[in-house]
Amino acid sequence: NAIAQSINRCGITILGYKGNYKPDETLIWYRERDSIEKMFLSLKSYLGAKPIRVQSIESLNGLLFINFIALILRHKLLKMMYDSKLSKKYSVEKLMLELSKIRKIVLANGKEVTSEITKKQREIMESLNISADYVPKNPRV
Repeated sequence: NAIAQSINRCGITILGYKGNYKPDETLIWYRERDSIEKMFLSLKSYLGAKPIRVQSIESLNGLLFINFIALILRHKLLKMMYDSKLSKKYSVEKLMLELSKIRKIVLANGKEVTSEITKKQREIMESLNISADYVPKNPRV
């Protein structure tokens, strides 16, 4: 009864559209638009895509392209985190910080050695189904 009373106090949303479309199609488009708007909000918030000041249109196109790729990768990682239940324990930033501590070092004889992987890092990699072979080489060594 309390739930019914609460629902009765909620508002309603009316979607208006022009054309010969089915209501289900219109609702899907509305939800897709909402998810795209949320992605661009995260683009501005998390990736720091603030108002852009560049000298040429080529620089602007390159910057927008890089930001768009970063947005796609961030949301793919976020989806993987939700699917593996890691989002309850880690934020994207905290997860990336933890994984950034893993190093792969190339010795003088050409042999590659991966730094020791901690329990947290192993848990993350197993949850995301990532092998230690995918650790990139450390460019600073």
